[in-house]
Amino acid sequence: MEKKNSIKRTFPADAANIFVRNLLCDMSEELGGFKEQDRIKTLKYFEQRCAYTGEKLSEKKTVMDHLISHNRQECGLHLFGNLIPSTREANAAKSNKNFEDFLLKNTSVLGDLDIETRMNRIAKIKNFQAISGYFDKLEKLKNVVNLHDFVKFQYESIYQKVEENKREFSGYLKEQPIDNQVNSNKSATYKDINFKLELWSAKPYLNVHKIIALVLESEGIGKNELINKIQNLDISKNPSGAIASLMSDFGNNYGKVIQEVGGVIDFCPNIKEKINSYKWKVLLS
Repeated sequence: MEKKNSIKRTFPADAANIFVRNLLCDMSEELGGFKEQDRIKTLKYFEQRCAYTGEKLSEKKTVMDHLISHNRQECGLHLFGNLIPSTREANAAKSNKNFEDFLLKNTSVLGDLDIETRMNRIAKIKNFQAISGYFDKLEKLKNVVNLHDFVKFQYESIYQKVEENKREFSGYLKEQPIDNQVNSNKSATYKDINFKLELWSAKPYLNVHKIIALVLESEGIGKNELINKIQNLDISKNPSGAIASLMSDFGNNYGKVIQEVGGVIDFCPNIKEKINSYKWKVLLS
């Protein structure tokens, strides 16, 4: 039998899911969280038994299961009313399933439990949800934000951020000297300027983003005037050096971005169309 690889890498979805769970925990704490007295009240309501199997629970065997799953699809919160006592086996078998479906259909841990007992346990859990005030807290949250939409947006943001970081790192590697050789007349680097423009346009806090924005909104601006603007807006501590770098094809690992023609600063013809396809803005702080 082929041995499974025990080394598991992480993916963008892993990072995004961890972020979502952390976000749901933070929201839960703002709404009161799940305190020790909540745990005691929960165990008392269920008579120190597993809410699914009815098995008597010891302290070591008790795990608290989220009725509404604590994930980006269901957005269950870590609050009193959404946590019930369970055996480890029942918790694992239920996983992210709806608790009613689990109680009605499961046989792996519930065996041949009769339908009346299953329905009674569903009713007991629903009553617990109702008297706990859990849904009242959700209503309070709805007055502020649509929880599912908010969590979905945050998940996608983190997912995209991880993908962006991957592309950025890939771009850094592409910029390394080719075959460790440097041509005496020109830097022998892979100048992926298109990649850089995409990266810069998405990060308005970068100095180079702000400089490109200034050039775009200041048609016909001269070099010295551009340097003064950069200095006045406190975009760079070394405005002259920043401009010189963008006007040079050496040492900056991405190639020339702007040029001076007839005393006027403009973008190099080979990238002008690409620059105009992105959005740029000047941030004053």
